[in-house]
Amino acid sequence: MEERKRVNDTQSREVSVRKAQPDDAEQMHDVHVWSVKMLCAGDYTPEQIETWVGKLNPEKRRQRMRETEAIIFVAEKEEKIVGFSSLSEKKVRAVYVHPGYTRQGVGTILLDAVEREAMAHHIQKLELQASVTAVSFYQAPLYLEPNPGKIASAHQITANLFIWNPILSSHAESRETTLHITKTRQQ
Repeated sequence: MEERKRVNDTQSREVSVRKAQPDDAEQMHDVHVWSVKMLCAGDYTPEQIETWVGKLNPEKRRQRMRETEAIIFVAEKEEKIVGFSSLSEKKVRAVYVHPGYTRQGVGTILLDAVEREAMAHHIQKLELQASVTAVSFYQAPLYLEPNPGKIASAHQITANLFIWNPILSSHAESRETTLHITKTRQQ
């Protein structure tokens, strides 16, 4: 039985989250490209954005979905994919939302799906690699810098956040800043 999580956005239309299938690759690609082009334009140069999206390919995404053990979720609204998130090797690999659906809780429910999956696999610490644009999302009420030595987390998950630079090719070079953040949520 396919598990779906439903929430209502500000316009009272349902958004559902489910595990992604290879057939979702094309729509996920479109979400990824438009998200980067529209939402990251204020933080990255046009050249950086073109380098970033130029590496994206729906067929390669589909193939990776079939070959990897990554757990990918998609958010749907009216049968259209409006966002996706990914968990792989104790890392949040992606949380992308189409620009037309930001600030409606879609990113939050996608991140929550990843966290719940991590908990189901007894993962207590996640690593995030995020664009400059996404840092405020992770620092918002969901993730805050913790008090040293204290973890106050509804999910009891801690995370290290690395700021990602799309121009730099190796993971080590892309670690510009490290913020230690802890999941906190008001229930």
